[in-house]
Amino acid sequence: MTRVLDRSTPTLWTAARVGRLPLSLGLALVASWAPPQPRSNDVLAPAILVQLEERVVAAADRALAATVGLKIRENRTEGDGSGVIVSEDGYILTVAHNFSRPGTRIKVYLPDGRVVDGVGLGRNERGDCALVKIDGDGPWPYANIGDSDALVENELCVMTGHAGGIVADRPAVVRVGTFTDRARRYWLQTDCAMMPGDSGGALFDLDGNVVGINSYIEQRVDRNFHVPVKSFLDDWERLAASENWNAARSRSNRESGALGLAVRTADGGVEVQYVFEGYRADEAGVQVGDLIIAVDGRSVSSPSSFRARERDLRVGETATLTIERDGERLEIDVEKARREAGEDE
Repeated sequence: MTRVLDRSTPTLWTAARVGRLPLSLGLALVASWAPPQPRSNDVLAPAILVQLEERVVAAADRALAATVGLKIRENRTEGDGSGVIVSEDGYILTVAHNFSRPGTRIKVYLPDGRVVDGVGLGRNERGDCALVKIDGDGPWPYANIGDSDALVENELCVMTGHAGGIVADRPAVVRVGTFTDRARRYWLQTDCAMMPGDSGGALFDLDGNVVGINSYIEQRVDRNFHVPVKSFLDDWERLAASENWNAARSRSNRESGALGLAVRTADGGVEVQYVFEGYRADEAGVQVGDLIIAVDGRSVSSPSSFRARERDLRVGETATLTIERDGERLEIDVEKARREAGEDE
């Protein structure tokens, strides 16, 4: 069942570039970078604060020089994402949910204002890892790959991405925060405030090395999740060979209990990339290009959060999807399908 709620305009995210960091920000950074069990008489000298500020600024400069915007057009829809160049010959790390299949043509927005062509290579959907290659041999500006396993709790880090989407004459946006946890034994968690458009951007250590790739956010501003760069290194050969694995399953091998949708991150929610013919979402009237902003009143901001809401449903239960379509806000009821025999959970 479909219900029209209201008409609205798409949410627009904006952000200003962080350029040179003032000493006052350095003081704030140190306040959040307290070592474990500090002594009450510990004092940080002004010279140390200046050195810290210089390291942050240097890392941000290296990060900006290698961060790119990605404009992807698939299934008659266009979306913006981010990436980071990690080799002189133009290999770019990004996330799998930025494009759905190898061979996708991509416009790459370089930090110097040039726009060049690239192509999507391999992708691991479950791990949210993907590789893009710029056409031509370069040389291209790039950042070195660091060691994501070496991160320690409360370590300062720098994050870049095209927050809110690619904006003409605006570079990638820099944020500074701390590494807080290794979430769910895979993801890196930080308090660097991530926004739509940042997906595929990079997390850097203070030496300017790439340690993670921006993946998804939760409702709290301090819960931002990144793919560890080690995952890309572990699967480099498969990614470079344009393999596509752990992908959304087809009708003959659908994901357990799925509503019958493939989605990608978009401003304000998740965008429907594909509706599996004959399944519950198709029967309920969900369409490619719909923006899903909530499931049963609970907001979704990434494919991972959408799948989490989906898993919460029992077979036969009905989920109410809050959707924006052509300026209208709709509610569509979709029943969760029963898992087919012999399929993996």
